Amino acid sequence: MRKYIVALLIIFLISSGAVYMLQNLHKFSLDSQSFTESADELANPYCGWYNIYGYILSDNNSPDSKLNFEISVDPPENRLVLLEINLKEYRLGAISETGLSQLDYILSAWESADRTIILRFLYDWDGKAYETEPSDINTVMLHMTQTADIVNSHASGIYVIQGIFVGNCGEMNNSNYMSQGDMCTLASHLASVIDVSIPLSVRTPAHWREIMQSFDPAAALNGQGHRFGLFNDGMMGSQSDLGTYGDKSFSGSSVYSDKGTREEEIAFQNTLCLYAPNGGEAVIDNSFNDYENAVHTLNSMHISYLNSLYDAQVLNKWKAAVHTHNDVFNGLSGYEYISRHLGYRFVLRDCRLQSASLFNRGKNLVISIENTGFANCYKSFPLRLTITNTETGSVTYIDSDADTRTFDSGKTTDIIIPLDTSTLQPGSYSLTLECSDPALKKPILFANKTATKDGIFLGTLHISRISETFLS
Repeated sequence: MRKYIVALLIIFLISSGAVYMLQNLHKFSLDSQSFTESADELANPYCGWYNIYGYILSDNNSPDSKLNFEISVDPPENRLVLLEINLKEYRLGAISETGLSQLDYILSAWESADRTIILRFLYDWDGKAYETEPSDINTVMLHMTQTADIVNSHASGIYVIQGIFVGNCGEMNNSNYMSQGDMCTLASHLASVIDVSIPLSVRTPAHWREIMQSFDPAAALNGQGHRFGLFNDGMMGSQSDLGTYGDKSFSGSSVYSDKGTREEEIAFQNTLCLYAPNGGEAVIDNSFNDYENAVHTLNSMHISYLNSLYDAQVLNKWKAAVHTHNDVFNGLSGYEYISRHLGYRFVLRDCRLQSASLFNRGKNLVISIENTGFANCYKSFPLRLTITNTETGSVTYIDSDADTRTFDSGKTTDIIIPLDTSTLQPGSYSLTLECSDPALKKPILFANKTATKDGIFLGTLHISRISETFLS
C-alpha cells in the first residue's frame, strides 16, 4: 500500500512539474526586416576629411580674428580639423598663462563649431626645428605637462594627438630629440600626462617600434602600445612614402629603427592600426595613388582621416575616376567611394533568433554587423536594443555588452542579446537597434537604407505560451 501511495505521489509531482514547465515555455518567432546596404555618405564622428589651421601661442598677439575667419570658411561637410599649435615663443621656458588661455580658447572655438580635433604641437613650420625647439628636453616635457591640463579638459572633443612636439613641422625629423632614448622619454611622458581616452600617434612604423621596443604590432594589445597609432604626411607619394619606409627587409633585424620594405610596413600597419588610428595626406600624383591602388592601400593601412586640400592633383584624380564594381557604389567617383570608407562603416547584414540554454525561458537575438570601412572605430560605442510592445506601447531597453572597437575592418561580427520572458510577456514587439557616441552625444549611423539617426528597425518579435498553442 505504501509503495502504491509513493508511486502516485511521484506521478503527481512529475505531472505537476510537466504542466508547470508547459505553462512557462514560450514560442518565439521573428519577422525580420530586409537589410539593404546604402551608398550614402554618413556623418559619423572620428573619420573623414580635415583641413589644417595653425596658431602661434604668444603673449603679444591674439588668435581671435584669424580663428573666427578660419572657422567661418572651413567646409561644413568636414567633421574633423587638424590644429597645429606652435610653441616656439616659449622655447626658453614655461608657457605663460596668456599662452595657455589662448590654447583653451582655440580648442573651445573649434569644439563649438562642431569639429572633432586632430591636435599637433610643434615649434616649427619652416624646416628649422633645430633653431626653434627648446635647447633642453625638460622644457619640451614641461610644455607637455602644461598643455595637458587644457587638452584633458577638452578630451571628448579631441580625436588624436599627432607627434611628440618635436621635428620639422612636428613630424619627428631633423630634431635634437630623435634618438631612441629621447623619443621614448618624450612619448612616455606625453602618454602619462594626456587622458587615456585620447589616442596618440607617431610619424612612422619605425618610430613606433623604437618607442615600443618591439617588432610585433600585436604588442598594441598590451601596455601603452594600444594608444599609439600612426600619421603619414607622405602617403602613397612614392615607393617609400617619401622616406616613411625603407628599401630593405627588416626580417631578422634586431634594430628597431630599421625601416622595412613597403610591403612589410603596410602589413605591419594592417595589424597595428586595428587598435589605433592612422591618417594623413595623400601626396604627389603617381601610380601608387591611382584610384584602384589607393583603395587597396588605404584599406590595408586602415586609414580613418585624410587632408581634404592636399594633394589637389591626387584628389582630383580620384574625383575623375569611376568606381566600377558590382556593389551599391557602382558609378560613384573614386573620391566619393574613398570618402564613404574612411574610418568605420557599419552595415547590418542579418538578424535572427538562436536557441538559448536548455533551461532558459527565452531566446538569443543574433545581429550580424559588417564593418565595410577602411578602419576600425577606436571608441566603444554603446549598442542598445529597444523593444516596444506593439499593443501597449511599453518599452524595454537591453544594452549590449559588445565592444564596437572589436568590429574589425572587412569582417562581420555577431552580437548576441538575450531575450527573456521573465521581462517580456507574450505579445508582439517592435525591435530597433541604436548606436551612439556618449562623448559627443551623437548617433552612430548604420549604412543601411532603412537606418535613421534613431537607429535601425530589425523586425517584429512574436512571443506566445506553448501551453496556449498546445491547448488551442
